[in-house]
Amino acid sequence: MRTLQNTDIFAFGRIIKKANIKEEIKKIATDKDTTEESLGFDLLFILFTNCSDKEVEEEIFTFLASLFEEDIETVKKSDPIETIEKLKNVADWEKWKSFFSLTAKSMM
Repeated sequence: MRTLQNTDIFAFGRIIKKANIKEEIKKIATDKDTTEESLGFDLLFILFTNCSDKEVEEEIFTFLASLFEEDIETVKKSDPIETIEKLKNVADWEKWKSFFSLTAKSMM
């Protein structure tokens, strides 16, 4: 497993754009009461419920496979709770929450 990199921001941005979930992301990013766990869960919930387009789904799996340094089929077959746990280990969510919060505020 690797840590988040600059290229991940753009990959995630493409997913947000294709899935049309910018407003949902802005909402959770600017919520002052969001904890690390709820941020991860909310983000995954938004992705899982709003990304039914097969192309977006494949981009998400590709993105996660890159982060986890696993093949796409392994990621597809993984337990969702394990996926959340892995995501929590990839980055300092407090820093990313601050980043997304600042970004969301600048887009308002």
